[in-house]
Amino acid sequence: MPRDEWLSDTLPLTEQLRLVDCQRPFQIHSQGRFVLRPDADATELIAAALGERENTTENLLLLHRHLATSFSHRGCSLTDGPLYKEVQRLLIADGLIPEPPAPRNILAELRAEGRI
Repeated sequence: MPRDEWLSDTLPLTEQLRLVDCQRPFQIHSQGRFVLRPDADATELIAAALGERENTTENLLLLHRHLATSFSHRGCSLTDGPLYKEVQRLLIADGLIPEPPAPRNILAELRAEGRI
């Protein structure tokens, strides 16, 4: 049995592209971003990404890690699609990863400081 490529530090480009492709039927482009289609089932999206793998916490954490780090490992950017957002939402809801920090509102900060 071949070694699971998800257990490596980086995903091969073919697997990254498969993850991009599996999102296409579930997403729409709205306001410059790819988001989950209103009629799409997030569970089916995650199942498509998992492929033959079981839907376990361990596999979701592996998937999240690869989605989050693929671009910094010279691969595809996988954090801008609905798959990353749905996996992240599930893991946050289960308390397995922390909430990402809120984006800074630099303009509001400058106004509050009286600098503009």
